[in-house]
Amino acid sequence: MLTVEWRWVDSTLSGAALGAVRDGSTVYGTAGSVSPKSGGATYSTRQPEDAVSPVERLSVLNGHEASVRLTRQQPLQWLDYRVVDAQSRKARAVTQTQMVERSSGFSVKPDWKGGNAPVQLTIKVLTAQADGQAELSTTATVPLDSWHTVARSGGSAKALPKGSYGTAEAESISQRELQLRVSVEP
Repeated sequence: MLTVEWRWVDSTLSGAALGAVRDGSTVYGTAGSVSPKSGGATYSTRQPEDAVSPVERLSVLNGHEASVRLTRQQPLQWLDYRVVDAQSRKARAVTQTQMVERSSGFSVKPDWKGGNAPVQLTIKVLTAQADGQAELSTTATVPLDSWHTVARSGGSAKALPKGSYGTAEAESISQRELQLRVSVEP
């Protein structure tokens, strides 16, 4: 029996921090994480664990598929504009709230040869969209007992060339990663 664990990791990176690390400077920050390159160092008032969601677990037999489906109710608010006085062209907005069910989920199928061999993990993700559901799938080879990023969403960091300065360095880039870890149950 194998255990597949997953967690979401949020990070925020400022363009200024990215540029400073690129130039080999020291960065002091209050949020997010920066991966320093050679010559750079970072200090932060935020603990890395602050941006990590609780770990969820799923037990699955080797070679079999297990899935999780999450459904939530989400309010959807409609605005309907009605003319109150045609002569003065005054209108009033009337709101209507409707609950919409959103569901998403994923399935995993591990294939492990035993021993210290890595696990081949087939992952299918179902996401709710306006016109139905979309399915994405991938296969990753992951080592046992270590976190592995399988998906990332958000902006990508774009640093200005060395020696250049601009307003882009004031922008923050937020990212969210889905990380998985596979281990053998005792």
